[in-house]
Amino acid sequence: MKPDISIVIEWENYILADMGRSFHMLEQLRNQIQTLHKAVEVIVSFNPEQIEGSELENELLKILEYNEENASFALRVEEAYGKHYYDLKNEGAKLARGEIVVFLDSDVIPEDGWLINLVGPLFDNNEIKVLAGNTYLDSQSLKSKAFALAWFFNLRADENNIGIRNQGFQANNVAFRKEIITTYPFPEMPEGVTRKSCVMLAKQLEREGIPIWTNTAAQVSHPAPNGFYHFFIRALAQGRDTLLCDHNNKFLVFLKDFYMTKIISSCVKITINGKKVNLPFWQVPVAIGIMTTYYTAALTGAVITFTMPRYAKSSWRI
Repeated sequence: MKPDISIVIEWENYILADMGRSFHMLEQLRNQIQTLHKAVEVIVSFNPEQIEGSELENELLKILEYNEENASFALRVEEAYGKHYYDLKNEGAKLARGEIVVFLDSDVIPEDGWLINLVGPLFDNNEIKVLAGNTYLDSQSLKSKAFALAWFFNLRADENNIGIRNQGFQANNVAFRKEIITTYPFPEMPEGVTRKSCVMLAKQLEREGIPIWTNTAAQVSHPAPNGFYHFFIRALAQGRDTLLCDHNNKFLVFLKDFYMTKIISSCVKITINGKKVNLPFWQVPVAIGIMTTYYTAALTGAVITFTMPRYAKSSWRI
């Protein structure tokens, strides 16, 4: 049976996340597919340089409790040698047979009702070509609360709204009509950049007159950088990618429009919105310190990129 929906999961982000998150994601996905009443295929796209295929397939079969004879969906584990994050998504989209292609990441956890709220509007309204959900950061620890308030994700939505958005989308929680994502795949990024393709695609869709809709009822939680190493690697990479992609390697523009803006906005957002993530007022200075450290590390990444571009472009893959 030809599927109505193809759910593409990159299997790379799990490397820097808590594996328990990936297992929880799969459990949520399994349960939500069973209540969808649509033909679904799940495509897990992986790079065999990073993980052994049979090992991954065994884990997926176990966690998804998959039995091909009576499964409520089809499972495909697809090898994409040498590919990374966005390329894994593109490879999965090429193989997708459903009219709707959903992108979900291996380190996010969908809330109840996520899947129906992400794909339902596309079946109900033919005018919708791209629909993004709302991705927010888990806010259990002091560090995660700081990132939830002052990184690049929205806060968890308290109200359910659907409409056209003026901003871009998160590649970890979005659905496309098949003809759109195959016509406009995630574009190739400048040399050395690892996390700006979704921004580039959003701008391309805007130029083509294809609006990006959002449904805040389709929510997933994303982790803050996991541990000391990931904290700094992510910061260095964000500084590099922002300098090269957003500011055309103009360091003074980066300093003003990114670094200073982020330092000021972090202080304001953490102070004003701390209650929304249950951040005690006495922890506000510590949270500000965490994000100041992060964005200063991003500044360091930009400095290294500006002065030693060859080294920076070959380092800090996320």
